[in-house]
Amino acid sequence: MHLIVLIHGLHGYASDLDHIGRRIRASIGGDDATVFAPSCNHDKTEEGVVIQAARVADEVSAKLATMLQSPDVRTFAFVSLVGHSLGGLIARHVAMLLFPDPRVRLKHYVSIATPHLGSAWRSPLPPFVVQRFAGKTGSDLVLLDDDKDPLLLRMAASEQPWMAALAAFESRTMYACVAHDFSVGLETALAWPKNYLAQHPYHASFTTLALGLLASAPILSSIVPTALPQVLEVAHPISLSDLTDLEWIQLDPKGNIRNIIQSLNWLKWTRVAIFPTRPFLGHVDCVVKSESWCGRFGDSVVDHIVALFT
Repeated sequence: MHLIVLIHGLHGYASDLDHIGRRIRASIGGDDATVFAPSCNHDKTEEGVVIQAARVADEVSAKLATMLQSPDVRTFAFVSLVGHSLGGLIARHVAMLLFPDPRVRLKHYVSIATPHLGSAWRSPLPPFVVQRFAGKTGSDLVLLDDDKDPLLLRMAASEQPWMAALAAFESRTMYACVAHDFSVGLETALAWPKNYLAQHPYHASFTTLALGLLASAPILSSIVPTALPQVLEVAHPISLSDLTDLEWIQLDPKGNIRNIIQSLNWLKWTRVAIFPTRPFLGHVDCVVKSESWCGRFGDSVVDHIVALFT
């Protein structure tokens, strides 16, 4: 028995991940797996990571109780968590809450364009904008929820239960847009100190991006040729010099982000880089938020995600 939980992001809805959900269901078939997208945080995503995760964990626990009632199933279920954007951070907190439950075996953790380092380091959005438009969640994301012990720092500390739960997953995968994601930058989505792929040849050409932008217009969408984004698994060693140079000292004086990067990288990750083919919209295209509007710009990413469950 396998419960696959899809968790939406800031100002999002469960329906944002409908396409991924349908694709996973179609690929796994049978009755051994259930795909579930909690709706408990609709219009409540500014209330902070902890409160949202508690709601999701309650829904997941109730779903598990229903699934395990049948005498034909085992006394436990595998649980996989897939989070888009903020949903990836919520998923890590949910994992910590579920980890002690003897009914749960953590299987796959998947984050898609998730700000693991928060939204203060190399973020497309200034911290004051994040706080202004995201409430308590914004404070969590810019590490200003607690001057001495921010939530994201605690979630990455080796001695804390969050990391024990994250380590318990059979696999951990991060997806990130290399460019054209104006909500979450590559560095924070892959827990990297810098963008090691800035000059990679898979970047879409100006012509490809221009055609992608034109195809966004409904009247042109059926006649303008477009290209799916390239998806590339990457394994780049993190250099200590990247964590100690002058820029780091100036922009991360407390060392919080440096500590998060070092802690998260003690675990084994599969990192997947996405090279969008439509400008500005990488954050929604990578999950095909709308099948009619995003499919041709994100289905290769969804293919890669679905393959994790088959």
